[in-house]
Amino acid sequence: MSVSVFISHSTSTIPEHAAFCRAIHDCLTAAKLNVFLDEKNVEIGAHWRDVIFGSLAECNAAVLLVNEKAMSASDWVDTEARILCWRAWVERKHFRVVIIPFGGVTRQQIAEHKPWQPLALAEVQMIPAAGTLEIDDPEAVKAVVADVIKLLTSMPDHEGSRAGEAWIVNTLCSFLPAKLADLKRVAIDLGIATDCSESALRKAVAKWMYDTGPAALRILLDLLVRPIPTRDREFLLELLSTHWIDPRASTSILRYCIREATGQIFAINAAKQWFTPRAYVQQLRRSSVVWPVIPIDKKRSRSEILGDIRSDLRNAYIKPLRKLMRKPERAKADVIDPMLNELLEEDAKRDDFVFVALPPEAAHDAKLIAAIHETWKWLRVIVCTGTVQGKNPLPAVPMIEPQLDIHLEEEESKSYLAAAKLT
Repeated sequence: MSVSVFISHSTSTIPEHAAFCRAIHDCLTAAKLNVFLDEKNVEIGAHWRDVIFGSLAECNAAVLLVNEKAMSASDWVDTEARILCWRAWVERKHFRVVIIPFGGVTRQQIAEHKPWQPLALAEVQMIPAAGTLEIDDPEAVKAVVADVIKLLTSMPDHEGSRAGEAWIVNTLCSFLPAKLADLKRVAIDLGIATDCSESALRKAVAKWMYDTGPAALRILLDLLVRPIPTRDREFLLELLSTHWIDPRASTSILRYCIREATGQIFAINAAKQWFTPRAYVQQLRRSSVVWPVIPIDKKRSRSEILGDIRSDLRNAYIKPLRKLMRKPERAKADVIDPMLNELLEEDAKRDDFVFVALPPEAAHDAKLIAAIHETWKWLRVIVCTGTVQGKNPLPAVPMIEPQLDIHLEEEESKSYLAAAKLT
């Protein structure tokens, strides 16, 4: 299967840089790679955001051309870099990102570029390995292109994208009618054109589901020809509840998902600690792997909150705990907490993490946060500030950017609760 390559760049205003970008496109295409470049693949009149986001989700590899403009004056390159490097982190065996610094930009500048620090771009493969590419040197350009082609054409076979929205859409496809006639009936009822292949039609209906969010659950239950078990309904709702989350924000969480790091804490300007942090984390899920998010009740005392976290962790790890001790349900805190820390650390070494979401009322309780980290150092703490965009009442706690619209959060939480009644 041909590798699909997305080229991310910001070169249109500098003729020499634009020519270099087109040359990269032409060389990769000549090597039988399926290459996406906005100026060649976005047709006039097309919904270009949909085209670009679709290509970001479906590609198997990416070439990130980084000049000064890409680093300092391109919101789109910033967005593309976040999504692509998130996919590289999630899909280690089946996805590649290659960064080509040029136009005077160096590896060190990329590593120190603050907006990209959460992505650990300096750890992604860069060609050339040191310095910057001088695009007016034909031999240097030829060598870089040859290295990129060698890397991309040696990629293992893949089964399609399995991260983020693409994984969610592909998963939603499996809940649609198996028979083409039934699928077409659903599509017609939703106003989706059916003059395409079955796989494209299935993906179009699934994409409609995800774009619609939790409200799609009721519509689908009315349209589908077979009942959906309660457990599957709950799973569908969790996936659909992530549709409103900006991937630039959710991927920023990866900065706090480092195997060696402990005591990690960050803020989201959310007001719904029981809903929003889980949506952020769910959007980062990898296939069947779920990162638990423990929401804390705003009405509980400090000691009660610690007890609630311990209880939830005990339930999450009940099977391995039963292998380590008898009757873990009755174990005292000083006995079970060390074991929970060991299990949390083992999961972190496999890139699986557990989060605790604190409500706005607990945002300023430094002693509570300290007590959580002293007890379970491998937990990631999410502080919900409940503030409008542009404000951070906790300057010592990094805020996830871009910040969310709390009015949209209110609407989405209501939509989620309404759909939850159907499960």
